Amino acid sequence: MLSKRMFPCDGRSKKSILITGASGMVGHGLLDLLRYSKKFNVIGVYNKRRPRIEGENIKYIRANLVKKEGWDKLTGGIYGLIHCAAIIPSSYEGNKREGLYTDNTAIDRLAIAHALKEKAKFIYVSTVGVYGFNIKGVYDECFEINPLGEYFIGKADSEKEIISKKGSLGYYIFRISAPYGPYQRNITVLKTFINNAIENKPIYYYGTGSRMQDFIYVKDIALACLKALNCENYGIYNIASSSPITMKNLAAKIKKISGSASEIKEAGIPDPQEGHSPIFDISKAGRLLGWKPQYTLDKGLAELIGYLRRK
Repeated sequence: MLSKRMFPCDGRSKKSILITGASGMVGHGLLDLLRYSKKFNVIGVYNKRRPRIEGENIKYIRANLVKKEGWDKLTGGIYGLIHCAAIIPSSYEGNKREGLYTDNTAIDRLAIAHALKEKAKFIYVSTVGVYGFNIKGVYDECFEINPLGEYFIGKADSEKEIISKKGSLGYYIFRISAPYGPYQRNITVLKTFINNAIENKPIYYYGTGSRMQDFIYVKDIALACLKALNCENYGIYNIASSSPITMKNLAAKIKKISGSASEIKEAGIPDPQEGHSPIFDISKAGRLLGWKPQYTLDKGLAELIGYLRRK
């Protein structure tokens, strides 16, 4: 059971922040940012793998958040709940996995209930995937969503559930675009390109390589969460770089930054998202949260490539 006694009394009044999915990429990014905080104590919740970040103001609890019993371990008193926990599909194209929708929405409903019970600020890590696939143009937070597949439909339904609590729940819904960074376990196109570049293997792109994606570095996501904890401008926010890049150009950029001898080649496989070229408007986050990305793609890639080489 979570208790204020988890943290030694140091004469300062720190607020407790609960982070679910603490062992994931975004969770690690948050822990890394907050471990030296003079304002917040952090309780990281994980299921299987204990997070690697340590700090005097960080404590960990292992819990299965699909079940209410897992949440019962976390009673105590928190200022904010940053909900990163989710079962991530191995492939977003079909995002098929038995029970994916059921388990993720169960976790989300319990997280919402916990935030309401604790009267805590609630930051929900969602995804720009709720807008749909093969989309073009500029997307702000008012754009009609069109989720496809269990994972994205689950995210959209949880967003609706959160919005229905308006007035009783102070919430932030962060629609995050293509996050990348250290501690990323799932295989993405960016991570595949980097791994091949490091090993000087060919870098293959699907289709014509013209599909665009908007990558956001995990440290910028963590910064957005910190901004939210320090204000009360609740609502939905796009968290993206607003500077998408084609897959062909991404491969070339990774090759250059890594100093790789890899060849960049067509895979000869159609890209299921050929023509995908969205731009996510992040002006609302800038205006109301005072947030903007601090990492260019070049800077983020250089840091990530360095991290992966040291592993």
